[in-house]
Amino acid sequence: MCNIVYRIAICDDDESFVRRLTDQVSELLSVRGVEFDIAAFPSGEALLNHVNEKSAAFDLFLLDIYIKEINGVDTAKAIRLVNDSAAIIFTTSSEQHVFSGYEVQALQYLLKPVSRQALSAALTVDLKRRYENRYFVFKAGGGTQKVPYDEIEYLESTMKSVKLVTKQGVYEIYERISNLENILPKLSFCRCHRGFIVNFRQTAKISAQSVTTVQGTLIPIGKTYAGSTSRAFLNYIGGNEEA
Repeated sequence: MCNIVYRIAICDDDESFVRRLTDQVSELLSVRGVEFDIAAFPSGEALLNHVNEKSAAFDLFLLDIYIKEINGVDTAKAIRLVNDSAAIIFTTSSEQHVFSGYEVQALQYLLKPVSRQALSAALTVDLKRRYENRYFVFKAGGGTQKVPYDEIEYLESTMKSVKLVTKQGVYEIYERISNLENILPKLSFCRCHRGFIVNFRQTAKISAQSVTTVQGTLIPIGKTYAGSTSRAFLNYIGGNEEA
């Protein structure tokens, strides 16, 4: 498990716009509890020099189309030669180049002045694509953490927190287990007891009274959860994937 650092590059030669956009992005990500790092570049050439030196370390590029030396579209094309997974969002005062975005799989076009609502929507799309569909994201240990869903063994409620048991280790989350139940993928995760949520992907055996994990841990099935656990497991092995 590792800390998330969402790395963002802003490329624009308008310093006042860069400051405003940086503030907007910072506010939106801080509210979501996402750790981030933002770097600004005044030209496509400066950005590409950094990308080539740092082995394309960015997750998101916010590119002005009308930048000096190398325009935003050509900058994006060069980025794609070394990084095919990062999101690219164009910021522009004109829709003239909108179709050029298909060549570089641009996530979105944001017209200047960039509205908070449009920026928030674009960030939401990329964050879901990058983290939420594959990872459980939560706050623990003084920061925002992520762990692949497949590596979670089970969750156990304690007096003041929830114990998250994974292949890598055990982590403490200060949250109610019912709240975590609501955000975990419904197909593979099941509340089998008032104090436990199991991951069927890490289940070796299931009986009427208990679930045995692949690590050999015996998790009880509460009487009031027996029917729903049985139905959930049958749904899981039927392969009706939800997440």
